[in-house]
Amino acid sequence: GSQSLVTPSMLRPSPRARLGAEKKDRIRQLKLEEGAAKVAEELQKYDPQNDPNVTGDPYKTLFVARLGYETSEQKVKRDFEAYGPIKRVRLITDKVTNKPRGYAFVEYAHTRDMKSAYKQADGRKVDNKRVLVDVERGRTVPNWRPRRLGGGLGSSRIGGEDAAQKHSAREQQNAAGRPRSEEPRRDDRPADR
Repeated sequence: GSQSLVTPSMLRPSPRARLGAEKKDRIRQLKLEEGAAKVAEELQKYDPQNDPNVTGDPYKTLFVARLGYETSEQKVKRDFEAYGPIKRVRLITDKVTNKPRGYAFVEYAHTRDMKSAYKQADGRKVDNKRVLVDVERGRTVPNWRPRRLGGGLGSSRIGGEDAAQKHSAREQQNAAGRPRSEEPRRDDRPADR
């Protein structure tokens, strides 16, 4: 019988396929460079100390993230007043579309109330969504960069190499040395051995 022979030239990608892959790589590289340039430009403008919208004492301000997009300022205020009197709630919206971004800043009347909310409110449900709380780092941590500019506390992006940015105070206080996400949610669940 006649058998079809597979020649080495058949296994090599066609010149057109190679060019396509090269073009994709070039476009990807260009997009990465454009993104980096945009971040650098935004970083020049990023100055939380002189932002007219940012008022109040940063040491009395709590950052609340992972809020539902329908959650109102009144709802956030009602839920977080449990820790002490609140001066102001600022729900952050997109500058262009004016839609909520899913996070807010809650300014307390007293620093001690902010600290107790920081320690106790993490993981609490607001409108059936588990929120994340943190201190306001923009004006309290030197050289802090928000996540959109490559900073933040998330480990999935490479931000500043500063160890203070990598771990929140709560994780450092954790005696077991495990990150917060691995801790059992309820006390009745046995700890992992």
